[in-house]
Amino acid sequence: MLHPILLWAGLILHSHALKAVAQKPAPGDLAPKLAGTSFWQWTLVGQRETLGQACDSGRIFTFRWSAKAFERKVQIRSCVDGEWRATTAVWATQKVGVETLLLLNGKPAYYIRFMLQNGTEILRLTERGSTPTSPTRHYYLRQTAG
Repeated sequence: MLHPILLWAGLILHSHALKAVAQKPAPGDLAPKLAGTSFWQWTLVGQRETLGQACDSGRIFTFRWSAKAFERKVQIRSCVDGEWRATTAVWATQKVGVETLLLLNGKPAYYIRFMLQNGTEILRLTERGSTPTSPTRHYYLRQTAG
């Protein structure tokens, strides 16, 4: 049986090692691209920023992440009937062949692609139709805060 002090020291070292690993995103992890070092806000290209005011259309995604707390959340604000309505979800990404899928609360939601438009990085989120007759929607977003 290990001496209690050795066991305690081993737990402390192990927990510090986990924290050190957690602070660096894994290669290919999109957290730094989606959320920077803690959060980034992405707004539909061409959308006027009208938070706090009446709206006519639009969507705003605010991606947050914390490597220390192993936490990733996104707030999605949508214009509904002239008002901003917000939902919050836990987010993750998953590779599907050559594409990257954004999962919200563990369920597939959007395919992610980053592209350049006039030298500015644009985030394209694609929502595929669930049936052959439902439309595929593309949302083109630009970083507006973070």
